[in-house]
Amino acid sequence: MATQTAGFDKPGGFTKLIFELGTKWAYSDGGPNCLAECITLAYKRDISELMFEQVFAPLGIAHEDLTWQQNSYRQAKIDGVIQREFGSGISANVDAMARIVYLYLRGGQWNDRQIIPQAFVAAAGTTITAVIGLPEVDSKPYNNASNHYGLLWWNNADGTLNNVPPDVYWSWGLC
Repeated sequence: MATQTAGFDKPGGFTKLIFELGTKWAYSDGGPNCLAECITLAYKRDISELMFEQVFAPLGIAHEDLTWQQNSYRQAKIDGVIQREFGSGISANVDAMARIVYLYLRGGQWNDRQIIPQAFVAAAGTTITAVIGLPEVDSKPYNNASNHYGLLWWNNADGTLNNVPPDVYWSWGLC
């Protein structure tokens, strides 16, 4: 779901599958939103609360610095818990974004505390081997994305961007 190979159509709600899992690449809010739902059900908590507790607050990011919009495609609650979506938008100020970037530059560590696993940070900036070369459902806007997409992060592992180091990665989405 985090590699855009789950087979969901573009809208972020419950949509039909347009291909078999892992056989193609398609930029879609459906896979990441389903992942958010799985996390909500596993922790039985609002993801926004969980992320502020475990990640954002330790980085010094306050609620006025970063807001997680209510979901756009799914019910407001699931099993009595507020349901968020990864594809419906997080708005953050420059300070919050800089702190997140710094966290990733430090391999997921902040003030001698491992906030997110170093292995995830590495995977986020690396194209997953099984995804490389998969055909894309709509390749025009994404320029061979299956060759430069990690875990919910874009990267330049295949050198698509000239004069940009191959270890560069970024988030890109709804603004």
